Amino acid sequence: MTDQTPEEKHLGLMSSLNSASPLDKKVSYLLILLFSACASISLGVPIMFKDPLIYCIEESTGSKFICSEIDACSNKYVYLIDKINGPKSFTSDFDLICENSYQKRFAITMNFFGYFIGCFVITFFPIKASIRKKALALNSIIYGICLLLMLFFSDSLLIISILLFISSFCFICINAYVYVYITENFVGNLASSMMILVNVGWAYAGIFYAIFAFLVNSNWMIFLGFGGLIMLILGIYFWMMDFPKDYSHLPSNQVYIN
Repeated sequence: MTDQTPEEKHLGLMSSLNSASPLDKKVSYLLILLFSACASISLGVPIMFKDPLIYCIEESTGSKFICSEIDACSNKYVYLIDKINGPKSFTSDFDLICENSYQKRFAITMNFFGYFIGCFVITFFPIKASIRKKALALNSIIYGICLLLMLFFSDSLLIISILLFISSFCFICINAYVYVYITENFVGNLASSMMILVNVGWAYAGIFYAIFAFLVNSNWMIFLGFGGLIMLILGIYFWMMDFPKDYSHLPSNQVYIN
């Protein structure tokens, strides 16, 4: 058996999805979108906490030049954060450098602590299959709400840090249970294709968010507002989707979600 070329593999993946039933296609695309859209919180940490544009000023001469955080915090210069032309990140908006850098470390720690607790919960307290659809949808909705709430509490880094923790927790649950849904509810070539397609969607989401962040100058409010709105819409739509209760009439490659 000869190895397939990348083009042949791509056509095989898409043919499996295109030949699926309408319900399969709808659920497949929604799972890919959910998995991809939630990348905003995990891939967005470097964007949200991007280093600001800093100018160092020599008091003796009054000359100003762009400098690093290390130089700005060396007590050799007076520093100024350019919040107009520089990145509009958490670090810039909340002046999270020098003596305030501990707040940046705290926020990032809360973000990764949410991942840790999420991994612990899904490992030792798995969600029952009968409520897994609702749980996946609910995590998506909470995730979206948390990102949007950060805009309303934009003056409190403590509340934003707590919301980062909750959204990271929800991200881990979404990330894990999308795979669980695929392995439990899809069979054959469609199941194999979906395991790859969700990761392909994730990769494209990473490229999209990187370009989007560049276009909005790492503006954390626009970045999280966009990601939160997308996840809230997808979560509500997934919650409201109706699935058949009797599966006896469905073909073997039909998806069935509890």
